Amino acid sequence: MSLEVTHELRDDEEDIGDQSGNVRQLEIVLLNNHNNTYYPGQFVQGHVIVDVKRAFITRGILLQFCGRAGVYWTEKQRGAQDKCIGVMHYEAQEEYFNIRNFIFEPGLIPAEVHKFPFKFQLVPPLPDNYEDSLCQIEYFLEVRLKQDTNTNHDIQDRQDILIVDPIDLNQLILPDVTLPMHSQKTTSFCCWCCTSPPLVAFLRLPRSGYTPGETIHIQADIENCSNRTIQTVKFTLYQERGYRTQNKFHKHRDVLGQVVRGPVKPSSTTEWPDIPLKVPRQQIFNVTASKIFGIRYMLEMDIIPSGNSKPKLSVPLEVTLGSIPLTSVSLATPAHSRMQPNKRQQEDREKVKDLERKTKKGSTASVYGSQVVNNESRQRRKDRNRKIYPEDTIDTTEYDEKIHSRDY
Repeated sequence: MSLEVTHELRDDEEDIGDQSGNVRQLEIVLLNNHNNTYYPGQFVQGHVIVDVKRAFITRGILLQFCGRAGVYWTEKQRGAQDKCIGVMHYEAQEEYFNIRNFIFEPGLIPAEVHKFPFKFQLVPPLPDNYEDSLCQIEYFLEVRLKQDTNTNHDIQDRQDILIVDPIDLNQLILPDVTLPMHSQKTTSFCCWCCTSPPLVAFLRLPRSGYTPGETIHIQADIENCSNRTIQTVKFTLYQERGYRTQNKFHKHRDVLGQVVRGPVKPSSTTEWPDIPLKVPRQQIFNVTASKIFGIRYMLEMDIIPSGNSKPKLSVPLEVTLGSIPLTSVSLATPAHSRMQPNKRQQEDREKVKDLERKTKKGSTASVYGSQVVNNESRQRRKDRNRKIYPEDTIDTTEYDEKIHSRDY
């Protein structure tokens, strides 16, 4: 798309006054559309109808075709004793195209019905239309019949159009949403100078691509070697929206679905081979072409110990929600070896539990016993991961360190 201006207005042209009574109709008519909806790459085609009652001199008829986005929000600036000392304004805009053409040059316009055809192409990539309290992405056509130098006397009409670019999960290359993905995190509970044996959390998905209405089959387990009881384990699906300006990045989360499990007793391992979490039916917006606004979806496992209200450990995985579902993968939950341990693995776990019980009898034995338990648990986790996860599995162990630096 290029900017084409066929006439430049002269500053020395005189004001001829308001003559809006000379125009019966000024309207934009779109021809090749369904409810004013288009896909990137299509042509927007139509004509402008001008019904002139009496001939008069005009400064031209200007047609504008525009696509743009903007974000804006305010934040209170705090001072001493948390007092508000001012308000900070954050704003950013971006344009995808802005074409302005004179479809009728300045001069005498005859008294008749005029039709001025137009045709524009929507060159991809373009984000979908979107609007919330902080962001607006819009596309529109606007025609102005300029009667004089006073813009308040302009006669105008506007047509908003919708851009829809469905996300086809079968066409995505990066990331490959058909592959399984997993994440693992470890934490310890501290009490003065003592550190408890570790708590290890695993979270796994058979694939990362879903559509609204589908069910996510979550696989997870917690290896609680500590002496604390895990009261609640929450599995939450979030929609995360990001707004970016030159000086500030703002993030907002909405909960789409949640499943709760637990508790997990001390010195025990709890496994969940299939936790169903349904993706709610909602519109999926493809806004990847925008640099100031983004949407992504997160699945997090939050581990909350007894006596606490905030998570002690959070294990995140990023999922992809699309509009067109996968056709090349099975929707059934695949078999998972960690969820069905063999006899040898079960015997190893019993040995570890015996060691843990023996180490509680004395302080000296406890120190050396906990070291043995940690070594056994660490080796068991390494062997388990090596058997469970193939080389092409997406590993998100370092995901949390990179999540805040990634662009939307």
